[in-house]
Amino acid sequence: MGLCSWESASRRGRVNQKQRVSLQSAFVLHKRPYRESSLLLDVFSYDYGKIGLVARGVRKNRRGGAAVLEPFNPLRLSWIGKSDLYTMTSVELIPPGLRLTGKSLYCGFYLNELLNYFLHRHDPHPNLFSHYAATLVSLSENPEVETALRYFEFALLNETGFGLQIEYDSKTGAEVEAGKRYRYWPGQGLVESNRLVDSIGGSTLISLVQRKLDGTEQLTESKCLMRMMIDHYLGEKTLRSRFLFKA
Repeated sequence: MGLCSWESASRRGRVNQKQRVSLQSAFVLHKRPYRESSLLLDVFSYDYGKIGLVARGVRKNRRGGAAVLEPFNPLRLSWIGKSDLYTMTSVELIPPGLRLTGKSLYCGFYLNELLNYFLHRHDPHPNLFSHYAATLVSLSENPEVETALRYFEFALLNETGFGLQIEYDSKTGAEVEAGKRYRYWPGQGLVESNRLVDSIGGSTLISLVQRKLDGTEQLTESKCLMRMMIDHYLGEKTLRSRFLFKA
């Protein structure tokens, strides 16, 4: 898919004294109409994190910028400005692009919602950008989406400062053992548990860290853990994309 080319292009995108950024690797997270012919964009870029752009006049040309300014398209963007809302000056689609359909498309919307909630503007996360790009490729190529989602959620929490310490028991300092069960308490950490309910196997925790999740039990347990942590940090915010899976 050429992920390396996206990142190398990003390193060429630099800001000069006129506050111009050129050829920055980026994805559109969300877009909405603005005035008669423009778009407002929430963009996740490799070097500059999440930023706001106005794409002026692109809705007049359906075959031009508006056609490629879609979520999940790998892009090279250029912009100018000094405020929280920059003006896009050019856009290029990085071929061959990505195509998400069905369940994979809903998963993509879920990733974008998470990024919009967890990212702060102008806070670069190049490692997370790489995780995101790789996850989109996985969703486009593999109908089995659950493992890709768990790995991304785990990376998201770690990269945005909400990392889970799931390699050691927070009370004893002992390493997690595959044959034991544990509970994770937000703000406290991981503790060994004798309960089967509301606990997670040590083998699942080890596999999640090593990106080797396998089997229904590990996928189910890791999903419950990630949902609990994400909901904890989201507070009262609702992820609309979750309702798409129930529709």
